[in-house]
Amino acid sequence: MKDIKKVVQVRSCLGEHCVECDEMLPSEQGSIHIKINHYLDHGYQLLCVGIEGQSLSNGQANLETIAILGKGEKVK
Repeated sequence: MKDIKKVVQVRSCLGEHCVECDEMLPSEQGSIHIKINHYLDHGYQLLCVGIEGQSLSNGQANLETIAILGKGEKVK
């Protein structure tokens, strides 16, 4: 893939609407693969997967998975 024109970010703990078809994507923990597969079906390519963390006021950590997907021209 080259010349990526669109980039989307999906998060494991957030309910989100698909930017392509406006379908509501799930927010349950462990459902990130459903969101990734949904965008792959729209022609996106998985670019990066990572973890983001925040320290909560009670001293605990809140971790969630984040995936970045991109869509552009296909290499011939």
